[in-house]
Amino acid sequence: MVQDKIKTEPDSSTMDVDNQQELDAKGLLKEMEDAEKAYPYIAGEDWYIISTKWRNQLKKYLEENAENPTTNPGPIDNSEIIERVDNVNYVKPDDVVTREEFEFLPERLWKKLAARFGCVESLEKQEILARVYESSPLNFQIEARPLIVECCLYPDIQKIEKVRVRRGSTIRECVQDLFMKFAVESKKCRLWLYHPDGTLDMPEPNPDKRVNELDLSIHHLVILEVGHDENFELDNDKAKDRLRDGLRMQRNAANRPVEEKKSYNLRSSQQNRSDISSWSIVSRLDDSSSQQPGLVGLGNLGNTCFMNSSLQCISNIPELTKYFVTKDYEKDLNTDNPLGKGGEVAKTYADLVTQIWMPSRGGVIYPSKFKSIMSRYTHLFNGAQQDSQESMQFIIDCLHEDLNRIRKKPYKEQNDEEDPNKSDAEKASESWEAYTARNSSVIVDLFCGQVRSVLKCPDCKKTSTTFDPMMYYSLPLPSNQMRKIVYTFIPYKVNLPPIKKSVNVSKIGTFNDLLAEVSKQVDTVPPDCLMACDLHENRVVTVYQGTSSIDTLGERTRLYVYELPCKVNDEEKVPVVVYIRKIRPEVSSSYFSSSNMTIYDIPFVIAVPKKGMRSSDLYVSLYLKLLPRLGPHANLLKKEETVNIGDSSEPNLTNGNADDVPTADVDGNSMDEEIFPDNANSQIFNAILAAPKIFSVCTINQNGSVSLDEIKMNQKARVSFKTTHSTSQAYLAMDFRGEILDKLFMKAPEPVMDLDKNVTYGRTPETVDLKDCFRLFLKQEKLGEANMWRCPFCKEEKCAVKKLDLYKMPQYMFVHLKRFQYNRFYREKLNTKVKFPVTGLDISDLVINRDERPVVYDLVGQSCHSGGLGGGHYWAVCRNEQDQKWYNFNDSSVRPADHTDMESETTPYILVFRRRAVKDCQTSSDSNEPSNAQASMDVDSI
Repeated sequence: MVQDKIKTEPDSSTMDVDNQQELDAKGLLKEMEDAEKAYPYIAGEDWYIISTKWRNQLKKYLEENAENPTTNPGPIDNSEIIERVDNVNYVKPDDVVTREEFEFLPERLWKKLAARFGCVESLEKQEILARVYESSPLNFQIEARPLIVECCLYPDIQKIEKVRVRRGSTIRECVQDLFMKFAVESKKCRLWLYHPDGTLDMPEPNPDKRVNELDLSIHHLVILEVGHDENFELDNDKAKDRLRDGLRMQRNAANRPVEEKKSYNLRSSQQNRSDISSWSIVSRLDDSSSQQPGLVGLGNLGNTCFMNSSLQCISNIPELTKYFVTKDYEKDLNTDNPLGKGGEVAKTYADLVTQIWMPSRGGVIYPSKFKSIMSRYTHLFNGAQQDSQESMQFIIDCLHEDLNRIRKKPYKEQNDEEDPNKSDAEKASESWEAYTARNSSVIVDLFCGQVRSVLKCPDCKKTSTTFDPMMYYSLPLPSNQMRKIVYTFIPYKVNLPPIKKSVNVSKIGTFNDLLAEVSKQVDTVPPDCLMACDLHENRVVTVYQGTSSIDTLGERTRLYVYELPCKVNDEEKVPVVVYIRKIRPEVSSSYFSSSNMTIYDIPFVIAVPKKGMRSSDLYVSLYLKLLPRLGPHANLLKKEETVNIGDSSEPNLTNGNADDVPTADVDGNSMDEEIFPDNANSQIFNAILAAPKIFSVCTINQNGSVSLDEIKMNQKARVSFKTTHSTSQAYLAMDFRGEILDKLFMKAPEPVMDLDKNVTYGRTPETVDLKDCFRLFLKQEKLGEANMWRCPFCKEEKCAVKKLDLYKMPQYMFVHLKRFQYNRFYREKLNTKVKFPVTGLDISDLVINRDERPVVYDLVGQSCHSGGLGGGHYWAVCRNEQDQKWYNFNDSSVRPADHTDMESETTPYILVFRRRAVKDCQTSSDSNEPSNAQASMDVDSI
């Protein structure tokens, strides 16, 4: 609702960066790296958003001490991440632009960069304001995307506007903006909130209250009521009831599905308003029968399906639910625990689960109070789609700390020295006693197990054994470490069309590996004559070095592979990327500022001698290279015909054929008199130079946004190109007048699709067994440099070898299938089919402690996910303890689960298992299981 006022700044888009004062590269680089440390968050403070691509290019430029002009990032370019609404700039939605694609800059640093480098457009169209707000007490966050809220002006509830509102804005500011939105002149007004549950109320009458405290979502409706003659119509109860009924009918009509499965929360003909409480319960009882306790839907409050799925899984753990419903939790409530939430989470969850399991309740609950409480302590519940595993873990951890029976935790000093005479049983017992001396709650009783962790130093070969508590078992999925990459191949000859292809490469491979595979697909062009780069809007964003890792390739990167006429690191020649730029019509003929240029078509490449060449030869080389795309108005003569240059505005070169033109120049040779003797070839050379110039040439930076030096056409002057250790290419621009380019030039054709159907995304095997995932979880691994271990014997950080073993198993086991794999640049969801039994999961052979056996589990719930990484949807499938039947909990909908719910092998994301009592276990695995001694021998072999 609050529209940010665009600051009026000088238009820096035409600034010539080379004429500004010398850049303090090291100082600016340090300021960028230390930005968050140097500028602590303060509520209401302005920060700015900048494209990660541009920032990375700037960082590369500064790391070379701003001495390499080709890495100059040029003007700030946020066009890939920006959307403009009502003359205000915002970051595009999170399903279009991910968090990895933009960075935050403090205001002072943003202004410094804008003044130094300018913007591709006016500053007004490139700056994206982000404001700091206090999301919870002493917890400050930068708001990248404001809330989107629906608003209307009473009584016209049909005309609903979506407006953006900053979470740190006050109600007073919101009202002022609504005045502007609806063109209201009266200053006597008030706000109403229509909640997702159907309740209608007014926010607390404090105009300085922050929007974040209202816990708004896209499912709320903000209603502006204007007073007339000192009176408000909605003071009348009948008018308020008419409004509420009208809004309810309007929302029901909008949400009514075309077809509905039989559900336990269908709307009844009469709404029981007396049931509406702080838990926002909407009773939807089936008229034909009373409801089984626990069959209550949880309404979606705006991207809260992940939370609803987690809550339904936890709610269907009978021992925990009974503990809360019977109020046994009250005796354990710990409001003084500094690690807890003052008991708020436990009490709020108790109220919620009591409502869910109320006899014959049914219907839907909108857990707005629970969400509001949780959002005070973590960003997970602040409106964006999140991970159900993270939310479930946070809820369980909060409940543990709020219910920790230990009021005063004893201090015990960590002893790094191990007693070699102690058995595993003694070590495990001591570790468990030390843990439970500080952590004792119903959560520990039900969910906490223990694993043995063995670390071995790669140098001294000594091992360290610890026994650690474990509550969540995050299992990796066996996967084929291959990745499908789609790329566009650009042939060296400009008259050949681009070709779109795909290739399979190792996820841990390099670009050398990728180019080796590409080489096999493109007529065996040698890998060292291929250049891989990322193009955006025909600009080179990144040129990938051969040794760079494939995982730096973003999932939405547009990868292009160029065929070069020489090796990338050739000893005699330099690859040159050539941009085709169009001069804007309002620019005078003598002015070639890069800010007045637009990139007209995809760049092409040539090669030039490292020793240099005459500028006139370079001009002719570029002309001949581009000739096949210049159309019939610019044909050259065949070499045996005479040259006829007219006085027209472009060369009058008729009856020519591009295939007959000498091409030695574009292979990197200097077009001197040895190549052009006094014959037809030299006539062509002279004809091109004598004809009116149709383009000018200049050196530029990598993305074509900064013009460096114009190259004058002089047969005596020589041109050479320098490369650095980080850039083996040079960059040129051919700048055309718009009317000439439109008349002569033919753009590159659309890529020919040649996607290999045999190239598929790297995936796991078709089906894997859950126990195989456990074995992979327990498999020994070598720790990376980001997770080094300090050897107690060497007293140094080491990349140790680590081995886990299951030792003590909990009553309830949370199994998290790690379907999401991602790093800073690449993300992927594994749709691997995982087979697991609904009853009788026997993992006795995986537990090294014989006293724990048998270990058999039955499934009681699962949190499921469908869709991709950009959001998707969560729901839960759980077994009701009272009738022992399975139900599908999909937000507000609850229905009996069918075979498709139970047999799905791709959607389960979190599995909740309940351990069988020993007397109910039937297992024959004890006879062939390894003993503790055997397990110890396996550890010694690490």
